[in-house]
Amino acid sequence: AAGSFRLEESHSLERLRALAEAGRFSEALIPPTRALPLPAVALTPEQVQAVCYGQRVQLPQAPATATEIQALDASGDLIAVLIPVGAGHWRPTLVLPAGGTPS
Repeated sequence: AAGSFRLEESHSLERLRALAEAGRFSEALIPPTRALPLPAVALTPEQVQAVCYGQRVQLPQAPATATEIQALDASGDLIAVLIPVGAGHWRPTLVLPAGGTPS
């Protein structure tokens, strides 16, 4: 095991190759929300837009002791990683575009 990942959840190279050849490689990927050991906070659509523009947002529901949090949209998809900037305000340090790769 490595963190929360277990050997039983891993894939062999042969399995990965077969999935790739079948156009189903994404089935082998774990969701980013599981990969990041950070608390998560759901954002409103307005907050999602602000974060995507690099703006800070007020999140009183975020854990006060967290140094980073996952920002989720209404569907539960990871849109950004946020860091605190004081008094319940958070700003993005990493924003994921709609396709889900870091920018």
